[in-house]
Amino acid sequence: MNRHAAHATALCRQLEDAAAELVVHPYLSINEAADFVRLSTKRLRNLMANRTLREGVHYTRPRGLRPRFLRAALVAWIEDTEKLQEADDAAAEASIIPAAPRRSRCKVDLSLVPQLEAGDHGL
Repeated sequence: MNRHAAHATALCRQLEDAAAELVVHPYLSINEAADFVRLSTKRLRNLMANRTLREGVHYTRPRGLRPRFLRAALVAWIEDTEKLQEADDAAAEASIIPAAPRRSRCKVDLSLVPQLEAGDHGL
């Protein structure tokens, strides 16, 4: 029985450790944020540089630390990006311009044919 109690205690510790890892932290490092949004760290830094991700909105730079990303802001950015993509797709479908009707290669006004056959050339 003592052996079973020790095993149960070990399992409880493992479960507690796993639960501690599942704690959702509101701020993410650049590596964690890149994993979270499934982008490379370089791409994430490029998005920061071109101000797609804005300081004070999506991330902050605490004094003495590297950038920290706000998880909720990244989720909102991802969802907004998906909505914008859907809207762009819908707009692209709506703005498809129908093809112009094909012109005849004949440059003669065919409405004049009956007059030509009648001998009225208008000269």
